Amino acid sequence: EIKAALDKMNQDKMDGQIEISSSAFLALPESVRGRAKLYQVQNALNTIQSHFNIEKEAAKNKKTKRHVKVFKAEPISLKKLDTMGAKVTGHTGANVIQTLRSLGFISVGKAGVTLR
Repeated sequence: EIKAALDKMNQDKMDGQIEISSSAFLALPESVRGRAKLYQVQNALNTIQSHFNIEKEAAKNKKTKRHVKVFKAEPISLKKLDTMGAKVTGHTGANVIQTLRSLGFISVGKAGVTLR
C-alpha cells in the first residue's frame, strides 16, 4: 500500500512540486508521524524543494569558463528552514523531519537537510 503511494508521488515528482498523499502519510507508523500533520509536512517539503530549486537556478545562471559542473547543493540548516516558514523545530518539527526522511524525500546530516 505504501509502495504504491510512493510510486505515485515519485511520478508527481517528475511534474514539479511533490504532493504527499494522505494514504502514504497515514501508512507511516504513528511513532514516526507523532504530532506532525499532513499540511505541516507538505509545507516543509515545499519549502525545502523551493530552496533547492532556487539554488539550482542560481548555479545554472552562473557563468563559468570551464565545463558545466554537476549541481551539488549545500545542505540547508534546520534553523534556516525555520526562518523560511517551515515548522522544523521542537517536538512537532522533529516529527515533520522524521516523516519526510521516512518517505524518502530528504536526508539529514550534521550539515543540514538535502533533497534526495
